[in-house]
Amino acid sequence: MPIGYISYINNVGNYGFIDSPDLAIDHIFFHITNCKKTYKHIYKGDKVSFEYNPIVGKEYGAKEISFLKNASLDGLKRDFENGNSLKGFLKKIDDKYYVKDRDTYIFIRIVIASYEINLKEVYEDNLNKLIDFRIFTFTSKNKIYAININRQLLPNSKLLAEGNNTEGQIVSTVKGGYQIRIYDNILGFLPNSLAIRSKPILHEGEMVNVTCIKAGNDLDNVVFDLTENLENDINLKIEQENFIASLKPGDKYLGKIKSTIGYGVFICFGLAEGLLHINNIIEEHSKLSKSSKKVFFKMFEQVFHKGQEIEVIVEKNINNLISLTWDKTLEQNQKLCNDIYDKSKTILS
Repeated sequence: MPIGYISYINNVGNYGFIDSPDLAIDHIFFHITNCKKTYKHIYKGDKVSFEYNPIVGKEYGAKEISFLKNASLDGLKRDFENGNSLKGFLKKIDDKYYVKDRDTYIFIRIVIASYEINLKEVYEDNLNKLIDFRIFTFTSKNKIYAININRQLLPNSKLLAEGNNTEGQIVSTVKGGYQIRIYDNILGFLPNSLAIRSKPILHEGEMVNVTCIKAGNDLDNVVFDLTENLENDINLKIEQENFIASLKPGDKYLGKIKSTIGYGVFICFGLAEGLLHINNIIEEHSKLSKSSKKVFFKMFEQVFHKGQEIEVIVEKNINNLISLTWDKTLEQNQKLCNDIYDKSKTILS
């Protein structure tokens, strides 16, 4: 009996098609009643043996269908787990593009990446040609999704989009950074200010994972960041969110002044930033007139400087907006208060 693979199944109409490399025939029609026993689930890619005969209204038909262990499917699962690149023939069925595995005739849906805008422009001229692909999802129901990695099929203008990442090679050191080559023929720029965040020194010929952060339509002004940097940024953001969520009123931290503004001091501590309001520093401030507050603030800036260490206490943490207070009995804090009073005693009196 010939061997084939389920290439299509319609669970509503209880019918499908089998592709058989043994017979060199595709789209052999079958009905669920043609199976030898009742199967609760039939999936695309299932391996079967069957008898085939032409039937009225259909070019070919299959009956006496038995389901077999699919060694080829097992092989594809291993390729998926190992991240292997594969080759298959590009096919089109019902306006959807698939790649047909060369050995097993298993149909795999091609997922169109965001930069592959015009499907006809990209694929129509390459139907039935051998292309490279990589499986990125293999479901428990043997549904397989793959992405096309034949970059040569695509116009250069569609290879890059902000957020796309790939592997690139350091071509040379240039003023302010490095020149990176990707996809064999596209050059871009990696600024030193971004590179040094995770890799202080890069060498010509070195391969690095990069992410496009800027790309012009003509690809003459492409800027990259190291993918590792962006991943670290995401991890840092998660840590920051967890830290802020853990803050409780009364928690004490040693922080540094980030900036002074008309209504207080912004202080960085841990992975967070909060406001020490001026009314928590000098209670008399709230009683000043508007004009006196402007004069007072100039004195206030002379006492509180950027980078200055200060111990603070979490007062409120509402929707990640952190209000701070401080312990005026601490020697350092008392000194700051006294400095403010000394400089502004005529205003505060």
